[in-house]
Amino acid sequence: MPLLLVTGYPSCGKTTIVQRIYDYFGKKGKEVVIVCDDDYPTLSRDDYGNATKEKELRSYVRSSLQKSLNKDTIVICDALNYIKGYRYELFLIAKLCKTTYAVLYCHATEETCKWLNQHKEERLKYNDDIISELITRYEKPDPRNRWDSPLFEINVGKSEK
Repeated sequence: MPLLLVTGYPSCGKTTIVQRIYDYFGKKGKEVVIVCDDDYPTLSRDDYGNATKEKELRSYVRSSLQKSLNKDTIVICDALNYIKGYRYELFLIAKLCKTTYAVLYCHATEETCKWLNQHKEERLKYNDDIISELITRYEKPDPRNRWDSPLFEINVGKSEK
């Protein structure tokens, strides 16, 4: 079944959106697995300031995805996924598992992310400097890249009129 790769700035509301998608497919009787970077046993948001620890976190997510992908399960990857080369690796894993793949880009302003971050439980909060740094490093998905396609976008914090 498909892999839905969710990407966006830190604290932009990805996990809330993922939970809604999970609930939707669960009500339809589908088997759904969420692979979330929050599940990393020694998670510290400060690890995003340390390249080695951040690499370990990405390896954990990649490994968990590989274990979860099969023909019967919808797998949702709830992590920053901000590096295009990393998204490409996950695309190749989906291809290797002969499953479909899509990217969901959750877009929010830096101010919205910092506001949402203030309302998180303490262990899941980012330092404001780390949020700014990650936003600077973020490589926005580009639908012209096959690993970022199909691309769906959600604007967080904006009301539609």
